Amino acid sequence: MALINISGLAAIDNNNIDPEYRYKMPQPVCKIEGRGNGIKTAILNLADIARALQRSVDEIRKFIGYGLCTQTHNEAANNRITISGEFRQSDIQLQIFKFIERFVLCRECGLPETVYRFGKHHLSYKCRSCGYRDTIEHKLTKFIIKTHQESKKARS
Repeated sequence: MALINISGLAAIDNNNIDPEYRYKMPQPVCKIEGRGNGIKTAILNLADIARALQRSVDEIRKFIGYGLCTQTHNEAANNRITISGEFRQSDIQLQIFKFIERFVLCRECGLPETVYRFGKHHLSYKCRSCGYRDTIEHKLTKFIIKTHQESKKARS
């Protein structure tokens, strides 16, 4: 399985082949299923990608759905994600790179060392590397805040 560099803008450039480089994630493994109106694309390793990015599977799944303008479903029993429609692996990879750029990388230093900070109606992040703080504005932020509040209520 090939690994992809996720630090800075090098996320799109796959030239760093250093085996000791710590910011790596697996490439998405996609499988086309069905035909006609029922065709869908399954991502078989989104949980591994989410673990490498230190984000939840649901927020990456939602972002891919927004980017591709289609419905997505989490099949927890099969440990995979399905997307309505036929999409190439490169389309999925591009959406994941956009997610990384928007929600994972620090805008100041370019490292994926960010941690979410939750407000009542806004989402921001703090970089653990350089200390930079910034707000995140995207339609996905509403979903992330709602999910965080629900998990917070469930814990208490």
